[in-house]
Amino acid sequence: MKIHEIITELRSNPEKNIQKISGHQEAIEFLEDQGGPTELIKYGVSMTKLPKLGINPKSKHTTPLGIYFYPAIYYVNLKSRKDGKLPFQEDAAYIQILKYSGNILDLASVTEEIANSLIDSLYSNIEQVAAILHTDVNNAKSLLDDARLRSATESNFKTPAGKLWYVFWSLSNNASATTQSNSRVSLVKRSSIAWTSLIQLLGFDIVLDLGTKIVYEDEPYQGVIFNPKSVKLVKTIKNIKPISSEINATINAAKKVNKSASQVTRVGPPIASLGSSALRPFLVSVKLAGESAPRFFKFFACNPLDAKSLANNHFSGNNVESVKVTDVTKKN
Repeated sequence: MKIHEIITELRSNPEKNIQKISGHQEAIEFLEDQGGPTELIKYGVSMTKLPKLGINPKSKHTTPLGIYFYPAIYYVNLKSRKDGKLPFQEDAAYIQILKYSGNILDLASVTEEIANSLIDSLYSNIEQVAAILHTDVNNAKSLLDDARLRSATESNFKTPAGKLWYVFWSLSNNASATTQSNSRVSLVKRSSIAWTSLIQLLGFDIVLDLGTKIVYEDEPYQGVIFNPKSVKLVKTIKNIKPISSEINATINAAKKVNKSASQVTRVGPPIASLGSSALRPFLVSVKLAGESAPRFFKFFACNPLDAKSLANNHFSGNNVESVKVTDVTKKN
């Protein structure tokens, strides 16, 4: 809700002066309504710049290509804390709530036996591995032998899942070029596609990392979906931060002092005329000598100092005691 809409609501309908939740708080409440932990484990949260859920084809990260998300239980627990901040994309424009299902590779549950069995399956499907790496069968087998051997000493995590992940990484990094481009972006994309294809070859639709840090060390809890049939977008929420306490206090003051719409005045060019300028709205309270309460205005300016100057100019000839400027676009 925009600031002028809130002010209008406060003045016109005082009985409805309850601020609507938004952003992460709205997402938390929606997820909590879905049920307990046994239900919540089926949900995830993906932070996106665009109002849709999908794969970022321009990603420069050397990771599998897929839809990345935070497990809902982790998200709710983290964002319910006062200081809880997501490791990545905290302030992205949209919060995508998704529900996933399918064959899941849970890295926290991978034992030595499971890891060896999955690597053996790569040997059993060496022709498909060779096709994914765009090489011949003999070279693919040699690459797999080398990756398996090196995983014991060179993997970042010496756990069964960590060594398995190293094998995927090593093989995908050896994917041969299929285009003439030598740019880093194309090489990363080629590697990411190969990585995803190797995991799918083993029959998995989703990888879940519940604290092992194997997928990415700075994001210990996350998931990756490879099969579009394994995900359903449930809800899209605009990531709007709550109004700051400073702005809220100013609005409450406006509510108490101003009883009619004419007492909150909008000064400046109409929004439609702003074009590509840097003008933005400021809520300004002006205290004039001889008046017991301040007057409230909305000024459009480039910065708080300009807004204050506009206010002083607007009241030139009057004895202005104080001018307080609040940036209504400022984030918490």
